[in-house]
Amino acid sequence: MLRVIGAALILLANTAWSDTTYKWVFVVLDGHSKAEVPGVAINFSLTDPRTKQQQLLNCETNDRGRCEITGTVSGGGLFTRGAVSGTFSILKEGYQKEFKSSGKLTGSNTEVLTVLLAKKSATDFSVVGTDGKPVEDARVFFLLGGAPATNSACTTNSAGTCTIEFPAFAAADGSVMKSGYYSEPVKSTGGQVTLTRNLDAALHAAAAQAKITCSAKDECDRAYALAQVYLARTATSKTQFSNDTITETFNPSGAGSIGGRITRMPIFGGKWEVSLESYCGSGSGPSDVQTSRSCDAQLLNVYLGYADFVQSKVR
Repeated sequence: MLRVIGAALILLANTAWSDTTYKWVFVVLDGHSKAEVPGVAINFSLTDPRTKQQQLLNCETNDRGRCEITGTVSGGGLFTRGAVSGTFSILKEGYQKEFKSSGKLTGSNTEVLTVLLAKKSATDFSVVGTDGKPVEDARVFFLLGGAPATNSACTTNSAGTCTIEFPAFAAADGSVMKSGYYSEPVKSTGGQVTLTRNLDAALHAAAAQAKITCSAKDECDRAYALAQVYLARTATSKTQFSNDTITETFNPSGAGSIGGRITRMPIFGGKWEVSLESYCGSGSGPSDVQTSRSCDAQLLNVYLGYADFVQSKVR
């Protein structure tokens, strides 16, 4: 059983001298199928705005995924539009967390709250090198549509294994991040993942995946701002130019220096894409080839970390 703290709930009370009764109607749905979820235990803590005392109330959803909680706050003292507040927690076997909740007032003293739940589903991964040996400290991660990043990533142990508990709405493909390594897209069904040290292929694939797709304006604004932060952290060159669609550093100068560009552009379906392009400065002399390989290794790590950094903080 898992306890999840819901968002604070607020109803505004009218000026009152007598006890006032409020009702909260909970509608609990599966976050993926949107089907009603029966048998969900909801525990509600109601705070009296005048006495500051708490009432512990509860209900359990019926076959329609609904239940009601009624609470009364005290009168006998004048409070004008005082906030009647409460918090709720949810217990349901097989579900790991509250994904989203929203409230709607249907009367002066009634609020309907729709709560979406995420199912619990543990998936095991095994990460090995091309020699078949386990790879330790490899980070397996998935970009989830709104789910917290803490539930979408794991780090392999000395046996090269780790486990992720996926919400029902996990993305289809993920990645493995390990310095100097590259993997094909990882399936959310789990199983064995093989890493390779083919730097050219790794760099090409990582660069192609260094992008974030968004739709809502506020989400895209946050993604773009986080991408700018990531560029500032990973580039050695300072920012030369920045507006609402492009942020670019000065050209990197000297071996080992890194520059880059963040671009926000519209794509199909009314969505936007926030992508990263990174590049190195050029060296000189007989060590150019070695310097270039070192640069590629740096860029690989920059590209591999981009999507995970932005997506884990954007929601």
